Amino acid sequence: IKNNVFENVFTRSILLTTRKKAIIENNLFHGSTMATLFFSNDSDDWYESGPIRDLEIRGNTFYVRSIGRTWWKYAPAIYFYLVTKGKQLPKGSHAIHQNILIEQNTFYLESDGALRAESVKNLIFRKNKLIKLEQSELKEVVSPYFLSKKASGPEKNEGSKGNVLEFKASENILIENNHYDSRLNKTILL
Repeated sequence: IKNNVFENVFTRSILLTTRKKAIIENNLFHGSTMATLFFSNDSDDWYESGPIRDLEIRGNTFYVRSIGRTWWKYAPAIYFYLVTKGKQLPKGSHAIHQNILIEQNTFYLESDGALRAESVKNLIFRKNKLIKLEQSELKEVVSPYFLSKKASGPEKNEGSKGNVLEFKASENILIENNHYDSRLNKTILL
């Protein structure tokens, strides 16, 4: 999925589940009301998705804003999520999603974080720029085209002000050579 503009998507901009090689590159994402990129593995409810085994996310620009949000508790730019029987996550050594490279992306974060990952193994997060986006700065950062079209959602959730990076039941995570805006909460939750 390369060289696209995703704007004002009422759900997730991309919902992807595949065991085969996948690349998401040089896209612009603005105005998703849920997680921008969503990777699930549903083994309890709809049984509609499976694990990621070889994924590259690179050279994209994400605007994660709090306006027009839905009821979802978390809506980061990138979200690896599981639906499992009994709501249990496997141990990191048996993680569902594996072999993930996230590099050279730019994240403008008004709310939520850049990445929330549940049950991942062998993930690299490097050479990314993470910039705090204040409402007053929108005119400087976002083009007039995007300012004229605001996302809309039913619940007006203001988004979480959580950590920039969060990992749960995961292992073999490498985070290196990223640039963090000094105004961000640079906590990594493990």
